[in-house]
Amino acid sequence: MPNDGFDRRTLLAGFAGAALWAADPTFPQDQETTLKDLAFVALPASLGRAKTDELATKFARWVRGYSPGAEMEHGYGFPKLESRPASPAPKYVEQLRALAAKGLSAASVEDALKDVKALPRVPAGQNVAADLMGFYFYSAEALDRCYDADIRVDACRGFERVGESPVRRKA
Repeated sequence: MPNDGFDRRTLLAGFAGAALWAADPTFPQDQETTLKDLAFVALPASLGRAKTDELATKFARWVRGYSPGAEMEHGYGFPKLESRPASPAPKYVEQLRALAAKGLSAASVEDALKDVKALPRVPAGQNVAADLMGFYFYSAEALDRCYDADIRVDACRGFERVGESPVRRKA
């Protein structure tokens, strides 16, 4: 059979891949207020409400852009390649609804975190509170705040500035 440049298998694989890579554009659905309230309760009070709302919005944006099936970083000495699992959005929405039904408070968040052993460096989809906290506490922004300096761990300072210490923030 002549090949006219059209390959059905490639086309079908492309459609399957598009479905696999589709993000959840609706997160957090009807739970935006609960997500912002969770951020306000679970993140440092010193950030203030405006900042915790901003971080909740960034977390929601990250979840909406999540790519199931994307290859995950495996690190040196771990040659096995793994792919990201399904989107955590449906599980997160369910957990947010449960928190809202209980009445979101420090006690309910603490209860939701009782089985969490450690905060994930990258949201893992198991616990919305732990993932939101890990999303912030492992961020460059949190590191800068912790040391009260512009470390900017994810920014390149260039070779000419490699020996310079990060700039301390003014009080």
